[in-house]
Amino acid sequence: MGGHCSQCADVDAGHAEVVGEDLACSGCPAVAACDLCFSSQKLKEEQGRLRMLLHQSSAELQAVQAELEASQAAASGTAQELLSVRTQLNQSLELREQLRAEVQEEQAQQARQARQAQQAASRAQVEREQLQVEILELSERLEAARELEKLEAEEKEKHLAETRECQASHLSYPDWTALSRSVCAVCWEPSADRVAVPCGHQCVCEGCLAKVSACPVCRQPVECFLKVFVACPAHFEEECMELRKSLAMQEARTQELQTRAEASEARGKSAKLWMNATTVLKPQDFQRLAKATRRGRELDKLLLPQTSRARNGEILTDQTMVDLVDFQRHLASLPRPSLRR
Repeated sequence: MGGHCSQCADVDAGHAEVVGEDLACSGCPAVAACDLCFSSQKLKEEQGRLRMLLHQSSAELQAVQAELEASQAAASGTAQELLSVRTQLNQSLELREQLRAEVQEEQAQQARQARQAQQAASRAQVEREQLQVEILELSERLEAARELEKLEAEEKEKHLAETRECQASHLSYPDWTALSRSVCAVCWEPSADRVAVPCGHQCVCEGCLAKVSACPVCRQPVECFLKVFVACPAHFEEECMELRKSLAMQEARTQELQTRAEASEARGKSAKLWMNATTVLKPQDFQRLAKATRRGRELDKLLLPQTSRARNGEILTDQTMVDLVDFQRHLASLPRPSLRR
């Protein structure tokens, strides 16, 4: 601040109660000059102060501008970081949505698989129950097949025993026609049933009578040839009746076995069809079924020779028994000539 004049100092020292009044009065030139000087001084001081404030404001403005530029640079970097973060966030959101969709799809697939597994378990339980029922039924059928095989074996043994007994009883009866014949001395066939008279040699069959005029054995002249019949025993008729009954029973038994064999084969075929229509069986089951079928065929084969033998005359039938009875009656009605040996 500049110095004051003496007048101004006096004004100050005089307790300027009426400074405003004195300033308002311009009657004193010295006071006016002093006021002008004071005002100028005040203006200079104010101007300096303003310059200082301007300088400070300029510095502050530069600092603020620098700070603003730094803030702008930081804001630009922050914006870049924010953009990068936003991009990463968007990518994370997209990845999250993708993972959520994959998780939902996997959960749906697991739910479908669980339902399918439950359905498969239900079907397996139903099939298991069906298989248990089929196994039980098959066990019953196999048990019935075993019983049938056992019955067929017993029937076969019984039939064989009866057949052997019948054959033995048949062989115990002599062939009376064969006993009445010897070997023909001309054709050498075992059918010589003619006896030369008077030598009595049984040496010619009926077919060779016209070829001989003398006995082929002793060469003696022959008057005639007589047909030779061997007398049957007294109980032959009773034995023939018993044989007829036995053969009738045998034929009934044979017919029954044939019926059972056909029924067994039919049951084997039906069992085979049933097995093919239901489920796959074990190899031993098919072996048992094949065994039962073979049993039926064996019975057929066993019965076939008996039928053939009956047809060929090896086993006596009812007609054969009638012929034997007629033959016995014919023998009883013939005269009994005395034969010479």
